[in-house]
Amino acid sequence: MTISNGVTFVTHDNSIIKVLPDATDLFGSITIGNHCFIGSHSILLYGVEIADNVIIAAGSVVTSSVKESNVIVGGNPAKVISTWEKFAHKSRVNAWDLSRIPWEDVLCRLKQGERIVKR
Repeated sequence: MTISNGVTFVTHDNSIIKVLPDATDLFGSITIGNHCFIGSHSILLYGVEIADNVIIAAGSVVTSSVKESNVIVGGNPAKVISTWEKFAHKSRVNAWDLSRIPWEDVLCRLKQGERIVKR
């Protein structure tokens, strides 16, 4: 699993006290499957379960479980927006494997005007 920067895991909430005066808190665990990516500044709420092989887009608010594998979810509230296959096909032209290119070569390519993001 990869967790990007600024991700928030909300495992409890005090808002219930406003509607149920005899209760003070809501609690729930968050379960994340294998081989997932949680994008920057996403928020996952209590009780959420994420299946294996799920990408959560940056800035998403995950309010309910993602039971389907090999999907990308995004938005507020997060919902399925693509499959891994569609994302791979769409992103192929912009994809680099920087682990196979020495950092000096990347810098040299950038100085020569090559763009990492090819949009």
